[in-house]
Amino acid sequence: MSEEQEQTYMTVGELAEKVGVTVRTIQYYDQENLLKPSAKGSRNQRLYTHKDEETLYKILCFKFSLRFFPHIILKFFFDTASCQ
Repeated sequence: MSEEQEQTYMTVGELAEKVGVTVRTIQYYDQENLLKPSAKGSRNQRLYTHKDEETLYKILCFKFSLRFFPHIILKFFFDTASCQ
């Protein structure tokens, strides 16, 4: 198996610790269909890849943006004057 094909998986706890969020946060994003595990382990545990880690960082960045810059995002998406 080549290096590109070989997947390294992290458990939900390992991913949470690596990124700095709680396991419950990742479970919530799974529930909301924002971040699905790439695989399931032998005991039905959620397993995540490096690509999933990148997706989680994107979710967190977007969440931060919405929290601290909502006026900019709302203006971008809903300001009809900027579309003319």
